[in-house]
Amino acid sequence: MDVVAAIEVVSTAADTNDYVTKVAKYSRFGIETYLIIDPFTRVCTLHEGAVGAQYEKSSTYRYGDVVEMELADGRKFSIDTSGFPGETVTRIAE
Repeated sequence: MDVVAAIEVVSTAADTNDYVTKVAKYSRFGIETYLIIDPFTRVCTLHEGAVGAQYEKSSTYRYGDVVEMELADGRKFSIDTSGFPGETVTRIAE
């Protein structure tokens, strides 16, 4: 087992690469834990349990929460998101 988890920060507000493409790719490659950190929505999404091109479980955490992960090798890992910086996103009213 070479990779026990992938943790990435979304680079743009409408990034389908992290939320769609990489979810399928990482699951297919057997990466059991994938955490997406989104400074635009100030939400983290934790995917666990790779099965084919998807994950068995997805959980969301708001900035300020502690993300608890159990890695594929059995170790437990926590990330305190309270200090994460967020991006200010201006939305245009339609």
